[in-house]
Amino acid sequence: MAANLPATRSPQVGSDGPSDGGTPGPPPAGAKGTARSSQGVQRQAERREPARTRDRAHPGVDCLPVATTTLGAADASTTFVADVGRVLRQGRRPGHRTLTALGALAVLAGVVLRFYSPSVLWLDEAISVNIAKLPLSQIHGALRQDGAPPLYYVLLHFWMKIFGQGDIAVRSLGGVISVAALPFFWAAGQRVGGVRLAWTTFFVALMSPFAIFYATDARMYSLMVLWCVLGFLAIARALENPSRGRLLAVGLLTGALLYTHYWALYLITMTGLWLLYHLWRHGRGLPSRVDRVAAARIFGSMILGSLLFVPWAPTFLFQARHTGTPWAAPASAADLIRVFDDFAGTGPWAVLLAFFYFSLFVLGVFGRRPRQGGAGGVGAVDGEASSGDAGASAGVTGVAAGSRPEGAGDRSDLEAIAHLDEAGGLTVRQRAVRLVDRAVGFAGFGPGGAGAARRRNRDEGVTLVLQPNRRALPIFAVLLGTLLLALAGAVIDNAAFVARYTAAVLPLFVLLVAMGIDVLTRRRLVIGMLSVVCVAGLLTAVGNNSQGRSQAVQVAQVLNAEAQPGDLVVYCPDQLGPAVSRLVHVPGLEQLTFPRAIGPQRVDWIDYRTVVQGTNVEAFAQNMLADLQPGHTLWLVWRNGYAPFGGDCGDLASWFSLKQGQGTTMVTANPSYLYEYENLVRYPVG
Repeated sequence: MAANLPATRSPQVGSDGPSDGGTPGPPPAGAKGTARSSQGVQRQAERREPARTRDRAHPGVDCLPVATTTLGAADASTTFVADVGRVLRQGRRPGHRTLTALGALAVLAGVVLRFYSPSVLWLDEAISVNIAKLPLSQIHGALRQDGAPPLYYVLLHFWMKIFGQGDIAVRSLGGVISVAALPFFWAAGQRVGGVRLAWTTFFVALMSPFAIFYATDARMYSLMVLWCVLGFLAIARALENPSRGRLLAVGLLTGALLYTHYWALYLITMTGLWLLYHLWRHGRGLPSRVDRVAAARIFGSMILGSLLFVPWAPTFLFQARHTGTPWAAPASAADLIRVFDDFAGTGPWAVLLAFFYFSLFVLGVFGRRPRQGGAGGVGAVDGEASSGDAGASAGVTGVAAGSRPEGAGDRSDLEAIAHLDEAGGLTVRQRAVRLVDRAVGFAGFGPGGAGAARRRNRDEGVTLVLQPNRRALPIFAVLLGTLLLALAGAVIDNAAFVARYTAAVLPLFVLLVAMGIDVLTRRRLVIGMLSVVCVAGLLTAVGNNSQGRSQAVQVAQVLNAEAQPGDLVVYCPDQLGPAVSRLVHVPGLEQLTFPRAIGPQRVDWIDYRTVVQGTNVEAFAQNMLADLQPGHTLWLVWRNGYAPFGGDCGDLASWFSLKQGQGTTMVTANPSYLYEYENLVRYPVG
C-alpha cells in the first residue's frame, strides 16, 4: 500500500530560463518573429514527443517521480477510458494498427481467461460455498472453525442469492473483481511513471498467470488484490493532499483488507512502519521525501481503520490459537525464494516467465535510465540525485560527484570507471559493479561497459545501481518487508507460508516488473519484452486454468450411478469430503469423515493436528462398520499423503479390507490433478 509522492518539477533540459535562476532579460531587437517561429517549432516537437516523456515529471532530489496529472481511485476508471479512446484513435494510423489490434486481442484473452476454468470446485472453493450459503447469522460460527475473516463470504452469500451456486456462478465473483481491478493497475502505473508505465503495468497485470488463476478461484484472493491496489492509490492521493475524504478512504480500505485476509496484517504493518520511518526522519531533522503532516494523518487513518477490526478480534484470536494451517508443511526460507515461481504459475512457459519476472524485477528496483544534461548534469539518471549534489550517488559506481578523476569532463559514469580502471584506482566493489554492467550490456539491456558506452548514446542505456532507485524504494521496501514479516510469523507460529496468500503484494510486484520494462529506452526492446511477458503469461494461464483441480467429479459419478440409499461413504481425510459431497445427489446416502465422524460439507480445523493424532484408526473403523446398516455397501474415498495424517488413511483401508473383505477400486487416484486426487473403494456387502 506504500505509494510515491508527487514530484516537484525541476528545470527542463533546454529551457529558456537562465541557468543561474536569475530573471531572463528581454529578447534582442528584431527577434520577435524568430521567437514566434521557435515557439511554433517547439509546439510541433511537443506533439511529436512520446507520451511517456511528456507525462513524466523530472523529480527533485527529495521527491519521488510520479505522473504530473494527479489521479486517484475515484477517477481512475474515467481517465483510463479516456486514454483507451486516445489509443484507439491513434490505432487508426497505419503505424499503430497492428499494435492496437494485438493489444485489443490481449485484453479480450485476459478478460475471458478470468472466467475460464472447466474443472469442478476443489476443497477450499467447496468450503467457501458451503459456508457462504448458510444464513448470515451462522456464518460467524462456521468461520470460527474455518480460520478466515468474513468479508468475502458475506459478499459471496449475496452473490449466490442472485446468480446461484453453480461452479461458474460462484467463480464469476472473483472474475468480476479481477477485471474491475485492471483499470486501477493502470492508474497505479500512471501515478508512478506516466502513461507508458500505466499501460505496461496494465498488460503485466492483465496477463499475470497468478491473477488469472485466482480470478477463477471461488476464494478471496482477487478481492485482496483489488483492496491492495486501491490502497496504493488512496495513500498516494492522501500523501499529496490529506483531505478528510482521502483519509477516510485509507481507513476504510485498511478495515476492508483486515476483513478479507489475515495477511493484510503484515502488509498494513509494513506500510505503517514506512510512514513511521519518515516521521522519525522529520523528528531528527533529517530530509524526507514524505510530508510530515500527511504521513502522520495517514498513519492515524490506518490506526482508526484497524479499529474497525475490533469486533472480529476475539474470533481472530481464537482462530490464531486453534486453527492455523495444519494442512501444510511449516514455512522455511525457501518459500521466500519461490515467490517468483508462485507468481509465474506452473508449466514449461512458467519457467521462462519466472526468469523474466526476476530479471525485470531487478531492473525495476535497481535499474536507471541515464539522462543527458539537465539540472542533474551529465551522468544523472532517472529518479536520482544529480551529479552536482554533494554526497549524491554518481551512477553505477557510487563514486561521489566531486571524486571524478581529473580530466573526466563530460564522461558518463561508465567512462569514469574505465578511467579509474586504467589508472588502477578501482575498488573491488567498483570492479564487481562494472562486471555486472558488462553482463547487462551483453544481454542487450544497457551500454555493456565503458568501451561500449563511448560508442553509444548515453540515453539508450540502462544502468544498474547497487541500491534501489527512489521511485521503486517504497514499493520494494513494503513488498519485501511484508513477505519477511509473513515468513517470520509463520516460522514463529509453526505455520505455512502459502503461495496464494502472496496475493496481498501482487500489485506491488506487478508495478516493479512493469518498471523494469519501462526503464528500457529502446522502443523495440520495450515492446519485445512486454510481448514476451504477455505471451508467456497467456500460455501459462491457459495451461493452468485448463488443468483439473479435483478428481471429485469422477468419484461423484460412480457414487451417483451405483450407491444406494442407506449406503455409507467414508472420507479419509475429511479434506476430500467437501468437493465430492457437493456433487453427490443420492438421497438417504450416509456420509462421514475421518477423524471426527461428522458430515463432509466442511472441515473443522479447530485443534486439527491434535485431533488427528489422537484418533485411533482401528477404533474408528469398528465404529464405522457398526454404523453400516445390514445389507448396504461401504464406500471409502481415501488417499495417503495429507498432512498431518501420514499413513492413517491407508491403514483405515486395510482395516476395512480385514473386517469387510477385499474391496474393489472403482476410481484410482490420478496425480495429474492439481489439488485433489483420490481413490474410491467399494467393499462387499457384509
